[in-house]
Amino acid sequence: MNEERLLLIGASRGLGLALAEEYLQRGWHVTATVRAGARTKLHELLERRPGRLVIETVDINVGDQVTALAARLKGQTFDLLFVNAGVKNDDSETIADVSTEEFVRVMVTNALSPLRAIETLRDLVKANGTIGIMSSGQGSVTNNQNGGYEVYRASKAALNTLVRSFAARHADERRTLLLMAPGWVRTDMGGPQASLGIEESIPNLVNTIEARVGRVVSSIWTTAGGPFPGKSPSVDGDEVPVDEVDEMAAERHRCVGCQEETLAGSLGSR
Repeated sequence: MNEERLLLIGASRGLGLALAEEYLQRGWHVTATVRAGARTKLHELLERRPGRLVIETVDINVGDQVTALAARLKGQTFDLLFVNAGVKNDDSETIADVSTEEFVRVMVTNALSPLRAIETLRDLVKANGTIGIMSSGQGSVTNNQNGGYEVYRASKAALNTLVRSFAARHADERRTLLLMAPGWVRTDMGGPQASLGIEESIPNLVNTIEARVGRVVSSIWTTAGGPFPGKSPSVDGDEVPVDEVDEMAAERHRCVGCQEETLAGSLGSR
């Protein structure tokens, strides 16, 4: 049996580190990236998983580094490419007071750079493989009823739109394309008040990705394994009725370890 292989962009800490560990526990070979610099917890994981984990360095905001990574990995093929890189600004900043430089930093890191990385690295993914991107329920426009986190919300909404455009441009490809929302998780970014632990979020997220393998779909999925409510999502050409989606949404709000916030609609079938 061939070993399944993951290329994970952004794994030095938090959700990315947990994704690397989860896939290693499931028997995958993992190539994971960090930015150049200090030793990270991923390096500690490497000591515990020799031969199954390879660490590469890349800053996805630097296009030449992404191109160099693709060149170093040439000849390898991966079952899954997952882009996890992301940042946020000060939670209290609004569009009225955020600096232009800070706005650009968040938008480039969270929206532009992930898509550029996918464009550069996608040929490393098997023709029937999967490309995943970490999104957020805060990228919803319809469900933004309370405001807050304005710049971060805008960056994730932009990411979702760019992925939809990517799907349209590559409609002839058979790869599965997924935007994943991990829920509000207790990490350095999510904060101690978040409702989910990493041990609740990440296994469910991986289960959801695995359940979509081999299905040509571009959609937004929760850790609970269902699409976000709103417009009827289309999966392999089969639409899910809106009332059924709403029931799935209600069930997610009742269950333990499920997404609190929701995105409106899905990306639709390619």
